[in-house]
Amino acid sequence: MTASTAAPRTVDDRPRAPRTFIVALACALLPACGPSLYTFQILPASSAVSQAEQAGAPEHAPYEYWTAHEYLEKAAEEANEGNYQDAIRFAERAREMGELAQEETSRRMRVSREDEAQ
Repeated sequence: MTASTAAPRTVDDRPRAPRTFIVALACALLPACGPSLYTFQILPASSAVSQAEQAGAPEHAPYEYWTAHEYLEKAAEEANEGNYQDAIRFAERAREMGELAQEETSRRMRVSREDEAQ
């Protein structure tokens, strides 16, 4: 059969070996991404908790601060055990709570200053 008489190939006629190989390779490498993704999540989380502490959150927003602190510790614990998806989830939550602790500290300090001024 010559090229001029052969029917054109459609998408479904393409060989599947390269596509299967790419999918298999991606699945094999996916777990290797866990530590990197965790690092990208834990750095801002750690920073948020640290900034909340420096702003006075343990005194002015203790619930938010200590919740963030505990989530941060749990993220590190899960990462040490190789549970990177859980570690990432806890790191995200620690960042959220750290930021909330900062906001609550600022708000409560502002209210406290306004009360003192009156």
